[in-house]
Amino acid sequence: MSLSSAFAPVEVAHRNQVTRQTFGHLAPSPRKKYKGSLIFTQSEFGELVPIRVSFEGLPDSPWLHQHLLSFVEERATEPGKVYKFEGSYMVFLNGNPSFKGAVTEIQC
Repeated sequence: MSLSSAFAPVEVAHRNQVTRQTFGHLAPSPRKKYKGSLIFTQSEFGELVPIRVSFEGLPDSPWLHQHLLSFVEERATEPGKVYKFEGSYMVFLNGNPSFKGAVTEIQC
């Protein structure tokens, strides 16, 4: 075990605490459904790109951003194709996200 790995759990806990104190007012309310849409793609270089995000009553936050990237990573499988998600987003009490709705390919 390296010295840096010995401190990793403490650093993660501290980072989470600072994030919550700084951006906590922007966090999604647990078990509240936010209806909206998301347009996204994967670039030719493999970057995941949320193009337009709109969920009613939900401000941007570090949690939303991370959840969106995880969602896009699973669905944007072909570089250059543009996709649209329409449905709802919710966060469970344990912090795990749920996206319910349809993902379709947009013809450009």
